[in-house]
Amino acid sequence: ARFLEDKARGQAGKGGPKTVDYVYSLSFAVALCEGEIDGIGRVWADGRLMDLNGVAMRVYRGGEDQTPDPLIEAVEGAAPAYRGTAYVVFEDLPLGPFGDRVPQLSFEVFRRPRGEQARLEDMLEGVCLIPGAGEFALATETVMRREGLTRTAAENVHNGEGRADLVVSLDQLQAQLPNLKRVSLVVGWFGDDLRAGRCRVRPGVERRDKPTEPMDWSVAGVERHEAYEVSRAPSLGFADTSPSGGGSAPAYGGTPSDESVRQAIHELKARGLEVTLYPFVFMGCPGYPWRGRVACLLYTTPRPRDS
Repeated sequence: ARFLEDKARGQAGKGGPKTVDYVYSLSFAVALCEGEIDGIGRVWADGRLMDLNGVAMRVYRGGEDQTPDPLIEAVEGAAPAYRGTAYVVFEDLPLGPFGDRVPQLSFEVFRRPRGEQARLEDMLEGVCLIPGAGEFALATETVMRREGLTRTAAENVHNGEGRADLVVSLDQLQAQLPNLKRVSLVVGWFGDDLRAGRCRVRPGVERRDKPTEPMDWSVAGVERHEAYEVSRAPSLGFADTSPSGGGSAPAYGGTPSDESVRQAIHELKARGLEVTLYPFVFMGCPGYPWRGRVACLLYTTPRPRDS
């Protein structure tokens, strides 16, 4: 389609000169490759990762049942479906961030190898969903943490689409494993001793002084301010700059909140998947040993045999 031009009129103070700002947008399509693909991941514009939050981008995977894009039909009339060709359509993409021009675009394309023989990806019916740690890693809504009076940062959005990481990951999972039926959902708590009689298993948080919204952390009736704080490691290569961080970083993510677990189960079931809850124990004691070493008796050094 042609460029769309919007005018924003203003005035620089009382009696000041009037100003007119022009804002341009464009709707266009980009052919990607021969189809059929499994989906699109990240997108780069002029070499920078593009924030797709709020961007109207439709992906056509190039299947033989592909239908024409409604915008292309509205502009050009009778339009082909471009079956066998994967392409994307941007609708009213703002051009201001790119110097009022169409940016150079690069796409991350997912496509499984095709062949006559069944591949592993086509045969898998069940997966174990890890890592099992991360206070809001399983939430399907965006959770923000407050950093001071005016700044916030997303706890569970680390992708270019602006959606919760779990939702984006499940989209990609089902695209790559089309016959997926069952998911084991790992939820981790923390043990603090290899001696079974002294080992406490508790839900943990990364920090007790981390305000979040719109969801607060709570597990089994335990609130953030009273929860076990996971152990910290000073040599992970990055530091926690929070007041309680002390220049170190949490060795683990916190236990997923109860509400985030409920959201994950609801999302998985809504996708037609069977869900099994998989309780897991991380060992937070020094050395971070394998949980399988928890024992009823202490290991002792065997005495040498008599000669």
